[in-house]
Parts: sequence; structure tokens; C-alpha cells
Amino acid sequence: MEEGAPRAKYVLGFLCSTEKLTIGPMVVFMLKHLRLAGCPFPEDAFQCHPCPITTSGGFSPQYGILLCQDRVYYKKRMEDTMAHELIHAFDHCRFKVDWNNLRHHACSEVSLLVIAVAFG
Repeated sequence: MEEGAPRAKYVLGFLCSTEKLTIGPMVVFMLKHLRLAGCPFPEDAFQCHPCPITTSGGFSPQYGILLCQDRVYYKKRMEDTMAHELIHAFDHCRFKVDWNNLRHHACSEVSLLVIAVAFG
């Protein structure tokens, strides 16, 4: 794990603990670039909570990143969700996204699609 990067809260089934784990390169990359953009992401910005069946995570400028403890059943899914939400956090930091503006929200989702296609 990169020096200074927060420990992720591990999500597996209904288990949510603060065990140290190795997180994927995309998550490490996004944490680094959030820090470089002047928006370091503190460890307590990752939260685990139960969620509706249609949700596996989310980003809120006020609360950070939500990981759904009852929807993320394996590490790869958790890392993908973290990376997805960290990209929203980066967009919010760098481009001052207004999440109540559907065009802003759509642009952030399109940037995620481009990244997913480019990095597969």
C-alpha cells in the first residue's frame, strides 16, 4: 500500500472491519491523485453501511464514500466500487461538480465509462 494512503475498510458479505489489506492499483492511483489535486481522502471517509438492493456504493461530498456491506461480496467488487466512487470524488474536487445538476452528474458518469473502456 502506498505510504500515506488510508487503510480501506474491508467489506465481505456482512463483515466490515478495519483489517489492513492490499488495495488495487486503481484505488492507490486515485488516492494519490486526489492528494496531488489538493483533496486528500481521510481514512474515515470510507464508510460501510447496509444499502438498498440496487446500490453497491456511493459518493457524497459531505460524507465521503459509502461501501455497502450487504452488497459487496468479494474484494474485486469492493475495489471496483472504491475506484468508481473515488473518480466521482476526484471530479468533485477538480471540476467542482454540482451533483444536483444532471449535466454535471452525467459528465462524471461518462468519464467513468471512458476510463472503464480505456483500462478495461
